[in-house]
Order: sequence, then structure tokens, then C-alpha cells
Amino acid sequence: MKPPLATFSDRGFLDTVGLLAILGLLTLNAFHYHICEIFPYYRELIGALFAVLCVRYLLSKALKKQGGDTQRSRPLFYLLLFPALLFLWSFIDPGVPLYGDQMLEMVSKQLSGRSTRLYVLRNALLYLPMVLYVYFRGVSLAEIRLIALTAVLIAPLGIAGYLQYGETATLAQLGLVAELGGRGLAYNSYVPYLTFLVLCGIYLIFSPSRIHVKWMASASVGIVSIYCLLSTSRQSVLFIVICFAVFFYFSQEGKTQVRKLMNMGLALMVFMAMFFYFTRGYEFSETFLDRYSSVKGFTETARAEIMIEGLKMLEPMEWLTGAGLTSVLVSGPHNDYIRWTQRVGAPLMFFGFLPFFIIFMQIAKLALRNRRSNTLFLFLALAVGFTLFHSMFCYPREEANQAVAVFLGIALAFGVSQNELLTDYKISERLNI
Repeated sequence: MKPPLATFSDRGFLDTVGLLAILGLLTLNAFHYHICEIFPYYRELIGALFAVLCVRYLLSKALKKQGGDTQRSRPLFYLLLFPALLFLWSFIDPGVPLYGDQMLEMVSKQLSGRSTRLYVLRNALLYLPMVLYVYFRGVSLAEIRLIALTAVLIAPLGIAGYLQYGETATLAQLGLVAELGGRGLAYNSYVPYLTFLVLCGIYLIFSPSRIHVKWMASASVGIVSIYCLLSTSRQSVLFIVICFAVFFYFSQEGKTQVRKLMNMGLALMVFMAMFFYFTRGYEFSETFLDRYSSVKGFTETARAEIMIEGLKMLEPMEWLTGAGLTSVLVSGPHNDYIRWTQRVGAPLMFFGFLPFFIIFMQIAKLALRNRRSNTLFLFLALAVGFTLFHSMFCYPREEANQAVAVFLGIALAFGVSQNELLTDYKISERLNI
């Protein structure tokens, strides 16, 4: 298997620029709060670069007169259809907020005075050039591994930067987070984003990798998982557990069940050792103890009532048309399915999530069909499932950090679908997306 850095020698100049742009976006996003203090429009700049690269690929394909695969492009069509319909919906948006707030400065101080409609449309369009670019360009197994390795390396550094930005603690004082009980830690926005980085680490641990890569991935996964646990973000802890369970149960890659049990036991021992090391000398908050000391504490929440109340605010016709594109911006239920139903109605909400469901189901079937070499498919399925899962608890497509994970996950799925030969995995059939 080729080392990840060798992938740069296999591509042309513009392809290398595109790959570096993906790695750069992933790295800058880890330090989003610091970068925004200096240059808040870095995402728009990288998006414009992807748009230019995408146009280049479109022109190239037009000149070569290559036909498209309609079955593979179907979810891409739905992905593009959603923002197009949002644009039409913006013309009939009454601009009446359901929750009495449209203050974008509550989202970010850089958004003060900006148009609320443009803000929603911008979130829907910002990363589509990256998705289109990767779709036309394709992505190799070595490039996916390099992206995952980059995510693993920046994860602890990103946490350190976030804690320093909020003047909360240092990475060496990670146990101090246990005393905060989630206060000031953005456990519903920043912390869920970290689970995508954990997923990248789990993928490297379970896939055929060199031992030093597995150790780096294990250390990174341990640190980030401890931070997620101490932040009291239950949805993040649950997603990490799901990722481990899926890889442990479904991943084969030549490993016997005994060997996987030994690896999981070793990983658990390392995690517990790191956990006790970071938390020694600190007292756990009441919130932490309440949420993790019992099943009732872990599952008990007032969000269900808030979701029901949010749906009750809609008039019968608004279930079809929504209350307006900008009717929900800051407040409301922590559920993106309900939030988009409130904005644009149930039918359009369905189309918004349809491409994620289609790709998730098709990749999951391939993972089950290719049991002997399926870690890549498991990773891609969970990368797309990241959006479907966290949308039940927050707004991943509009959170600054999570949005990168949302669109990078689906972009990689589209990119692999363009790759004819995944010879390292000896897969006889293409990803038919």
C-alpha cells in the first residue's frame, strides 16, 4: 500500500492544488475561531478556488464529450436541487421569525448587519463547489488516507487552540473541563464536529496501516474522545460508540474476532489510562455525574418537548410551504429536520436530506456485500451518516465547524464513486452512486 504522501506524485498540478485546498480547509477549520479574528472569509476564498477548479473539470469533460452516469449522478442532482429551491423560496420569505430573533451577531459577531436570507443561502451553497470538484476529479484511497491522517494530527491541536481561545484551560489541564459540566464548551456545536475527526482516527486504526500511524491515530482518538466525554455532549459520545461498534462488528480486513477483541481491549486500556491521567486532581461536575451515572441521566432531556412545541407553531399549510426561509435562525428545537420543516416545509426538507440517505444506504449495502475488505465503505457510510445522526440533535450544515465535515464526507463518497480501480482493496465493482 502506498504511503499517503506518495499521492502527490500521482496527480497533475491542478489536482494537487485541489487536494491541498481540502487539507488546508480541514486544518484551518480546526482553528476556526482564531482564523476568524484575522480573516473571517477564508471559507469563501477556498470555496471560490473549488469553483474555479470545478469549471476547469466541466470544460475538460465537455471537450472530451464524456457522457454522464445518470444513476450515479442522481443524489448529486438532489444535492444541487435543494439550494436551487431555497433560492426560489427566498423570494416568498415573509421574514417573520417564529422565535422573535433574527440577530445574526448571536451566531457570530462578523455577521452583524448582514442579510438573513443571504446567510441561509450562503450556508447551503458555500461547500457545493468542493463537492462538485471532488465528484469530477475523483479521489484515490491514498488521498482519503492522507485526509484522515491530517484530521488525526490536527484534532488535539484544534482542541488546544479552542481551549486557549476561550481562556478555559490548556491541553495539559484537560481534566479542568470535567469541572465545567459543558459550560462554555459549545458541546452542541463544536464538540460534535470533533466526532468526525475521531471517525477518521478509527478508520486508520481498523484499516491496513503502519504501526506508527495506528499509534498516532489511537492517541488522537483517545484525547478527543476524553474531551467529548468531559464536555457532557451525549450525542458526541453516542456517535463515537456507534463508530467503534460498527467497525468492530462489521470490519474484517483479515482480522480474526480474537485479534479484534485484543485490539479493542488494548484501546480501552489506553483510553482509561489517559482518562485517569488527565482527570487526576479534578472534581467532576454535577452535570457530568448526572448524565453518565445512569441510563435515565444519559437519555433524559427536555428537547423532545421543545421539538413538539416547534412543530405546533406551524399552521396546517406551513407543513407544506414552511413559515419562511429566515423564520428560524438562532432559537428553536435542536433538530435540523424540524428546523428545515419550519423554514421550508416537510417536502423540501425531505429533498434536502434525500441525497445523504441515498448515498448512506448504497454504501452501507456495499460494506455488507464486501465483508472481506470493507473498512473504506464503513468509513464513507459513517462519514455521510455523520450528517444524518447529528441533524437529530443540532444543525450540522450551518455550524461553522460541522459544515466542513458534512460536505467533506459526502464529497469523498462522490469522489470514490468516480474511481475505477481501488486495487489496494481488491474490490471488483465500482461504487455505483
